[in-house]
Amino acid sequence: MYILAFSHTSHTQFSAGNQHTKHWWKARHDVPGWAEQHQQYVAEAIAASQSSAFQLDFYGDAVVEAWRGTQHGEPHSRCQDAPDIFHAHFGREFESHAWGVAGDAAQHLMWRLRHGEGLASEGPQLAVLMVGSTDLTYASFKDDEHIDNVANTTANRIHAVAEYLSDLRPQSQVLLVGLLPRGDLTLSSDQHLAQPSKFTPAIASINSDLQQLAASRQDMRFVNCGQDFTYQGETGRIHAALMPDGVNLNAAGMEQLASCLDPVVHDVAKQLEAAGEAHKHLKQ
Repeated sequence: MYILAFSHTSHTQFSAGNQHTKHWWKARHDVPGWAEQHQQYVAEAIAASQSSAFQLDFYGDAVVEAWRGTQHGEPHSRCQDAPDIFHAHFGREFESHAWGVAGDAAQHLMWRLRHGEGLASEGPQLAVLMVGSTDLTYASFKDDEHIDNVANTTANRIHAVAEYLSDLRPQSQVLLVGLLPRGDLTLSSDQHLAQPSKFTPAIASINSDLQQLAASRQDMRFVNCGQDFTYQGETGRIHAALMPDGVNLNAAGMEQLASCLDPVVHDVAKQLEAAGEAHKHLKQ
C-alpha cells in the first residue's frame, strides 16, 4: 500500500505503537451533521468494498471534502468547481472517492476509519492521505508556542493513520501528501499571506517526518506540493490566486493541487496494476 502525508522525526519516533494507546482517536460533537456525514461515507465505503475496480480513496479534512464541492456536507461556493476538477484528474480511469470532513484532525479521521470508513475492496487500492493541518489550527487556539509543541504528536498520529490503512489493505498502497503552507488569519490583510508564518516550522517538521517514514517503507510514498503555492519557493508569500485567505484553496488552487498529485497517483496506480497482473499469473 502507498501512502502520501505531511511530517518530521526519526523513524523510531514514527512507531505507531505509542499512538495505539487507548482512545486517542475520537468522534466530533462540535459540528451538527458530523455523524450523518460519517454514516454517508460508511455507506459509500461498503459499496466500494464490493467492487473489483481500481479504488482511489482520498481521506482527510477540508481539502479532501472540497473535492465533493461541500463543507460540512453542504454545498459551498468556494469549492463548487472542485468536483469537476476531481473527476477530470482522478475519476475517468479510477473508481474514486473523497472522504474528508472540514475541521477534522488526525484523531477524528482515525475514529472514522475505525468505525466503518476504512474498508478493503476486492480490487487494488490507493489511499491518498491528506490530514494534519487542522491539528495545527487547534493548537493555535491555545497559543503560538503550542503549534510547534504538537508537531511531533501530529506526525505520529498521521503515521498511525497511515499504518492502520496499510495493515487494513496489505495488497494496496498509501500516498502521504505533505501539509501545504498556510498563512496567519490573525494578521492584517496585507500580512496574512506572508511566509514564513507561525505555522511554517511545524509544517516543515511534520513534512520531514512523513518523508522519512515513506522512504523507510515499500508500501508508502510521500509527495509535497507546497512549493506550488508560494512565491520564491519556501519563502515570500502564498499565492493569493490559489489560496486567497492563506488557508483554504479556491478552484484554481484545487486545480494546482490536482495537477501536482495526478502524475504520482497514476505512477503508483500503474505499479499496483502491474503487481496485480503478476499476482494473477502466480495464482494460476
